[in-house]
This record gives sequence, C-alpha cells and structure tokens, in this order.
Amino acid sequence: MSDALLVIVPGVPVWMTGENLVFDKKFYDGLMAYVQGWPGRVRCVMYRATENLPVYGSLVHSGDRLPFELLLLKTDEAVGADHLQGAGIVLVSGDHFGLLHVAGLCRDTNIRCVYLIEYTPETRRQIVAIETRGLWRIWRRYWFIWNGERRRIKAFRLADALQINGVPSWNTYAWHPEKLLFFDNRVRPDMVIGEGALQRRLAGMQAGRPLRLGFSGRLISIKGADDLVAVADQLRRAGLVFTLTIFGAGELDTWIRERIRQLQLSDVVIMMGPVDFENALLPTIRDCIDVYLLLHRQSDPSCTYLETLACGIPVIGYANQAFDGILQLADVGWRVDMNAISQVTATILMLDRQRELIAQKSILARQFALQHDFEATFGRRIEHLRQVACGSRIPGCQVPPERF
Repeated sequence: MSDALLVIVPGVPVWMTGENLVFDKKFYDGLMAYVQGWPGRVRCVMYRATENLPVYGSLVHSGDRLPFELLLLKTDEAVGADHLQGAGIVLVSGDHFGLLHVAGLCRDTNIRCVYLIEYTPETRRQIVAIETRGLWRIWRRYWFIWNGERRRIKAFRLADALQINGVPSWNTYAWHPEKLLFFDNRVRPDMVIGEGALQRRLAGMQAGRPLRLGFSGRLISIKGADDLVAVADQLRRAGLVFTLTIFGAGELDTWIRERIRQLQLSDVVIMMGPVDFENALLPTIRDCIDVYLLLHRQSDPSCTYLETLACGIPVIGYANQAFDGILQLADVGWRVDMNAISQVTATILMLDRQRELIAQKSILARQFALQHDFEATFGRRIEHLRQVACGSRIPGCQVPPERF
C-alpha cells in the first residue's frame, strides 16, 4: 500500500485565466512536497475559484505537463466516488464543510481516509464575532458552526487518521486514536537564519541601537493590524526610539496610513506593502527586525508564527490558543492579554531595558524552527500517510514535541 495512489482534496481552490491555472503558491509548494516525497502517483481534486484572483502569493501554470493528475470540480459539484477511483489513501480538508462526506465515501469504497484540520470551533466563532454585524446574523452563524462541528466529528470518527495543524486543534481533536501534530510553514532549512547571522544581529541590538519592531500579514482587524499604530503612538509618547515596519496588504491599509499621518509617525512606522515571501520578506526581517508584534485575535495556527521564529525573531502576541500552544512547547516570546495595547507597550519598554531577554529567546526561536522547517514537517506528514496506508500505527506520533 505504500506506493498507492494518493488523492488530495484541499479546501483551497484553483483559478483559471484563459488556459492557464493559477494556484495559491503556498498550497502548490506543499503539493509538490507530496509529489516528490510520496512513493506513488498523486491526484489533486480541486474546486474552480469563483472569487477574484489573489493580490499576491500565487503561481501561474500553463496546465501542460503537471507533475500530478488534476481533476477540476465545478462550484456546485460534490466530490464523488469516481473522483477517488483507484486511490489507496485520501488526504482531505476537514475545515471545508463541503468535504465532510468524503470519509463516508472512503469507508464505502474501502479507501483509507485522513483529514487535515487547523481551525477549531472557537476560532470560527472568533472570526464571526469580529467580522459579522448584527446579533441575529451572529447567532445564525454560530448555529451553522455548531451544526457543522457535529458533522465534522461524525466524519472524523469514520476517518482512519487526522493530521492536525497547531496546538489548539490538537487539544480539540485529541480524542482520535491516530493523529499527527505539525506546524505549517514555508521555511526550508536554508531559509532559517544562520547562527552567525543571528549573533551579528543580536550583537548590534545589544550594543544599544534602537529596537526594530515588525509585523507581516493581512492588514485586517482579526490579525490585530488596527492596534499596531496605537502601540507605536504609545511608544513614541513614552520617549522610546524605535522603528516599526509593517509588511502586507488588506482592508485596513488606507486607514493605517491615515492614522500614521494624523499621529505624525511616518518617521518611525514604515509601510512596505505586500512583498515576495522568499526573496524579500524573509531576507529583510532576518537582518533588520529584533521583535515581532503578532497581535492576532483569533486562535488559528498562522504560519507567520513559525516563519518569524525561523528568522530568530521572538514574538509579542495576544494570548490566543495558537500562540499559547507554541509557548507551551518553546519559550520564544511574550504573551499579553487580548486587546491590551498598554501591555504590549509595557513589554516593549521592558525589553528595551533588558535586551538580553530578546537575545535568549531569539536563540530558542531559531532552535524551535529548525525542528519544524518545511522539509522536516512534510517528511513527517508523508511518513504518517504511508503508515496509515499500510494500516500501521506511528510510534510516538500521538505526543506533541517536547518543550525546550
């Protein structure tokens, strides 16, 4: 069974521009890891996107000579047994409500089924509470989450295994007898900051130059982007000399720029916009950032956490379950209460006086990231799938990594 056909059914769609296919690049990189590491053929069953093309983070493919078999579904088309024909094992998104019936299909056709899950019911409710207006609409969407979770639990009970992204979902679905914990990210081993480069950056920081703060991600409220300028304003009022560099795009971009202008912070808050992850973002923050501000209000296991740690940068973050889960495994940052801007400011002012704390956690951040880089993570995930396909158990796979 180890060379069986692997069928992947993601929650991520594919866009069409004429004859060209446009993939989410992060998804495509992961898909290629399966193609290269799985000892057999790979088929991907994907929905055609109906929304606009992504602003950035995409990859265009002509569709000719794809290194995997691709089946495209219409928006209203359900995955059926014919899409899974010949499969030995299926890896399917457990976050997509429209794919929770796949476990039943696999059970009926004697195909091994593994669900991939990263969102918890709490995270879904957090998103609704922040993005939805009107009490009636909120409660309707809460009911939809509750009902969907009942279906999800039923599907997971039929599945042979789970692959779980992040500690919050691990804690939520720990009842499943066959599961693997991982931390999703795009950082290959050669992209992790080198020990020498880290020491040089830390030496400059400990010599007393102004602290360099950073943020990257979507500029939306649920990522805490609306609190960044307030933190910068408080730091300026406290007399701290610093810079805050913001990478990314989103609906709050114009609002943030206007607030920077109103508060006369343009000399310390730099808006970089969206930049290429591998060729611009990582090299810049590896060399030019000391501490990251990830003030996420939701508990999803954002890959930004691991990608930041891979640059040897510790994190100040709101106390959501995802960040708390990472801190349970590695001492790589400082948690503050949700929406407590004054606590963020106080933490930064404390670190400016005790810079050896930044240095200590920077080293631990790099060590943690090295254990969970892209190649190591996908190696474990592929081996887990092979074992499930063979009907074997994975020694030790039910236990999260030990804390540093």
